Amino acid sequence: MATGFRALGNKHVWVEETGEGPAVVGIHGLGGTCNIYGPQIAALGDTHRIVTFDLNGHGMSPMVGPISIENWADDVVALMDDLALAEVALVSHSMGTLVAQQVMAIAGERIRASAFLGPVRNLPDAARSAQADRAALVRAQGMAAVAGGISQGAVSAKTRSDRPVVSAMIKELLQRQSAEGYAAACEALGGSSPPDISRVTCPVLGVTGTEDMVCPPDALGAITGEFADSTAVVIDDIGHWTTLEAPAEVNDLLEDFLKTA
Repeated sequence: MATGFRALGNKHVWVEETGEGPAVVGIHGLGGTCNIYGPQIAALGDTHRIVTFDLNGHGMSPMVGPISIENWADDVVALMDDLALAEVALVSHSMGTLVAQQVMAIAGERIRASAFLGPVRNLPDAARSAQADRAALVRAQGMAAVAGGISQGAVSAKTRSDRPVVSAMIKELLQRQSAEGYAAACEALGGSSPPDISRVTCPVLGVTGTEDMVCPPDALGAITGEFADSTAVVIDDIGHWTTLEAPAEVNDLLEDFLKTA
């Protein structure tokens, strides 16, 4: 198994791998790490080869060179090559769904299916401005300036009241990020363009929550509607941190999706 640092060109990327079977690559979002897929690894590891990793500039992967959606997508393809993964299913969250879309644009023949959790595609101007402001704040005051607010505001009211440990984990994930890596990621997200998905033919599953402010249910329908073969599912009473707020529901959806795909 490939758990540990792997060299992708001049980058050292933290990779965790478990299980055997059809390969699934998990791509986390802004401020996340491969640990957001813990519940899915536990559920799918008996039937799939699960590969997760920390994006360049996140978690245990030190920031090397410029950061962009396109460069992260190149890293995903390089990781697939390094692990000799001829074909994979992608599972991605939030900003990671943009990375997944770019991978599908440049290596679509190697993607058999793609699941988007709390997806984004074309950010409105207000969201782009907010990412620039967040990058400046983090550079000036560090991750503590945003970790508390995000860990509370990006989850649902039910999550905050019934499972406060989820907010605690999100806060921990954020506080341990490199401030510069996170700020650069905010700028990469804010400056992103929608990847070209015109030639994507693989099945797509989109999932969001009723209280997801990043990807409200209406936005999910608009995003999945751009793909030829897509399904959209909305989970009640969760916010944006889909895998952590609704692990059982997400696991069931992924098991069914990957089986049929």
